[in-house]
Amino acid sequence: MEKKKVLVIEDNEDIAQVLAKRLQMASYLPVLLTNGWEVVSYLLKKEEPLPHALILDLMLPGRSGHELLNTIKSVLPKAKIFVFSSHKECVSLIPQDAIEGFFLKTDGVDKLITALNAASEDRL
Repeated sequence: MEKKKVLVIEDNEDIAQVLAKRLQMASYLPVLLTNGWEVVSYLLKKEEPLPHALILDLMLPGRSGHELLNTIKSVLPKAKIFVFSSHKECVSLIPQDAIEGFFLKTDGVDKLITALNAASEDRL
């Protein structure tokens, strides 16, 4: 069975590595991107297989996670986007129908992985 690809869009290397390790343990194939411009470049390539889901930090160099939401949705309209941020105040700034959920980094990774697993029945 082919592992489902998950884009991890996170500029903090330590957090990105923890996410990658946990995703691998949960049988996903993580692809790490560290800034907004890398994300745009990656999405425009439309590399197969398409990602099953995206884990998106909001505070990124290049283009913020807020700015990337529209780009992601225009290229991957059925994308499952999970916001993983340390900025609780940003939850009200994001259209809730554009994301699968908002997860605080201070709460750890478990809730995020659980939500990702619950959404894994669907495909882009």
